[in-house]
Amino acid sequence: MKLSLGLLCCQLAVAASLKFDLDLDHIPADRYCTDEIGPCFEQSDHPGKPPFYFSVPVRAEGNYRVTVKLGDQREATVTTVKAELRRLMLERVRTAPGQFVTRTFVVNVRHTQIAGGGEVRLKPRETGNEAWAWDDRLTLEFTDEHPAVKTIEIQKDDTVPTLYIAGDSTSTDQPVCASIEESADVAMPDGAKETVHTFGWYIRKFIADAKAKGATAILSSPTIRNIWAGGKVERATGHFGEWDSEIAKVEKLAFLDHSNATADVYETMGPEKVKALFPQDHTHTSVEGADLNASLVVAALKGVGSPLVAFLSAKGQAVQSYPTPLDTGIARHLVFRCGVDLSPP
Repeated sequence: MKLSLGLLCCQLAVAASLKFDLDLDHIPADRYCTDEIGPCFEQSDHPGKPPFYFSVPVRAEGNYRVTVKLGDQREATVTTVKAELRRLMLERVRTAPGQFVTRTFVVNVRHTQIAGGGEVRLKPRETGNEAWAWDDRLTLEFTDEHPAVKTIEIQKDDTVPTLYIAGDSTSTDQPVCASIEESADVAMPDGAKETVHTFGWYIRKFIADAKAKGATAILSSPTIRNIWAGGKVERATGHFGEWDSEIAKVEKLAFLDHSNATADVYETMGPEKVKALFPQDHTHTSVEGADLNASLVVAALKGVGSPLVAFLSAKGQAVQSYPTPLDTGIARHLVFRCGVDLSPP
């Protein structure tokens, strides 16, 4: 059956709750987004076919608890739900004909305006095809073989913690040598001068700024790449994990040994099986590889006894802590998620 989503009605149940009923047979032409503000379906190059994007204006940034009812009265369904810009919320939820299931997750919405003044400087792509990550709407993506959504409820939730992640693959492209002073003036390619600092200086600055805002910092060693030598995988990139560990001890903060946790699992899998998780290059993983990396962060959080464990989903609660014996513990549990046989080659 050709699927589409249609909005039947929306109503304000209480001050902070929005409810939407969705018609799975068609999307009326007037329910697609225009310049007018209101709940709507984003324009699509393939109307009537997944993925479907449903956006709801939200005035305040912060966390929103989203409850969806999935299923179809007549047919079996498979639904994956993502939020904002590719944030995986629910993966391949299956229902039989006539079966409906309810799932709840939390979506963080952020705007470019900074409380107290100022604005986030966006890259050109973040104002174009990645604008959903920063606009004043909460956008949900419904996709997979046969997505089916009956109802959506959205409610502001100020009771859950917000986890901010700082750092990406470009954050260490130009490291300042650890042997120089804490700060130094360097010449930029265009001739301008800029004051730069050591890795440790920046990390301590992040920590101090976070504490000033009432947040708790957690440090982690980097993810690792698919680079092997002598049957062993590369366990770290330079000294960054070592420096993070030392700073965490001084600042009395939790440190997640993500590098070694990942390496332990990779070496249990072996080079050929790990290669399947890196389809493009030795740095960027597939979706399955990203899921494995995320699960290892959860495992490390459990290993240090982080209070964030109390807020994990059922999927997160099923992950065993790191460190644990790899032959019967975390490696077998996590790698099974990637469809990899752990039996000896």
